Amino acid sequence: MFNDLNIKKDNLPLTLPIFPLSGALLLPNIELPLNIFEQKYIKMVDDALAEKKLIGLVQPQHNLIAKISKNKPLYKVGCVGKIRAFNETDDGRYLIVLSGVCRFTLGEEVATMRGYRRFKVDYSSFENDFEVRSEKNIFKLEIERKELFSKINSYLEKNSIDASLNNI
Repeated sequence: MFNDLNIKKDNLPLTLPIFPLSGALLLPNIELPLNIFEQKYIKMVDDALAEKKLIGLVQPQHNLIAKISKNKPLYKVGCVGKIRAFNETDDGRYLIVLSGVCRFTLGEEVATMRGYRRFKVDYSSFENDFEVRSEKNIFKLEIERKELFSKINSYLEKNSIDASLNNI
């Protein structure tokens, strides 16, 4: 599934609409279904559909400043996703599926007139997100996955946590 969207780094916009969403993580080559119901984010989806169908997803920071700030501080790394599926519900919500393309680093916030936030973004630290899947890369990823699961299982065991990743 690596880069199955056939999007090249040079074709990504330098400014993205940003969807700050707690509890959801978009990663390259992963699909994320979303239920869009706030008016400003419905406008964001409308605008994205009219252009390249791209939206950046970033986790908001949860701290004292975030609780009193209108524009909550965001973590510096997010992921751009392409809208792969879209459905409008009878009550005006949007059900979309984002497919992760590439991670980015947030830059300067850009003014918007539609209510949602836009930022300049930089993809240069994450160019490996565009690697084409090959047998060699798949084998390397499988080895890395096994090593990661082994370390997590070791941690769980050492801390007497009753869980295992062996069946994943």
